Amino acid sequence: TFALATLSAQDLSVLSDFYGSPGGKAKRDALIESYRQVADRANTEMLGQYFSALADYLKTHPRPQQQ
Repeated sequence: TFALATLSAQDLSVLSDFYGSPGGKAKRDALIESYRQVADRANTEMLGQYFSALADYLKTHPRPQQQ
């Protein structure tokens, strides 16, 4: 945000034109898809580790049966 705030109107216009173009939109879409894939993999790994640790914990700390 700070870097964008320091740009001249002309520089901002160039960026705006690029990101409004078909090539810029394709670049943005590719970046978003790449981020989504990385985030999905990280979340899947984190949940796998969490549930594995939870299962191990419950094996050594069984819960009392509810009546």
